[in-house]
Amino acid sequence: MPRTAAQNEAIRDKRKDKIINKTLKLFATKGFDDITIDDISKVSNCAHGLFYHYFDVKEDLYNATITTYEIKYQAKLLKFDEVEKIGGIDAIRMIVEFYNNIMKENDFLVCYSRLALTKAGMTRTAIKALSGVDFAKELPSIIKKGQEEGSIKKGNPTDLARLLIAILNSETELRLVLGIADYKPLDTNFILSQFEAK
Repeated sequence: MPRTAAQNEAIRDKRKDKIINKTLKLFATKGFDDITIDDISKVSNCAHGLFYHYFDVKEDLYNATITTYEIKYQAKLLKFDEVEKIGGIDAIRMIVEFYNNIMKENDFLVCYSRLALTKAGMTRTAIKALSGVDFAKELPSIIKKGQEEGSIKKGNPTDLARLLIAILNSETELRLVLGIADYKPLDTNFILSQFEAK
């Protein structure tokens, strides 16, 4: 008996979801620009041509991936407007604690959160796909405000923001590459000591 249109649609959705789920880690660890359609085909175990049956271009897959996980994990994501309200070293603490807590979550949430950190290295199309705040652009102003209040050490706010992003980026990458579910990230207080005014 031939499949119904609904059965065919369910199979199509299942295959598309498989491609999305398998490529999230690839986007998070390798970066948007360094991924080829061949990479996507290999990791998702689908033929090169089958990829184009579901997505016109790599950006479409990226958009679908981000949308899928943004909806799935919306309640667990860092609320940057709350970080801005807190300000100063407490804002840095909130960001570090958020990422340290993420390390205890499943790989999908770690991957999604890592994408938020790596937006600066993505193409414009990919950046538009990831909603929320661009840390690389917003973090220096929070650091500068903390410097003015006296809670964050002096220095170029952009350099300090890049340092924090590099630390968090490295931690999420280690968690994913090592594949250790109970990975222990750097101590929050140790990270904060790199930023606190003395």
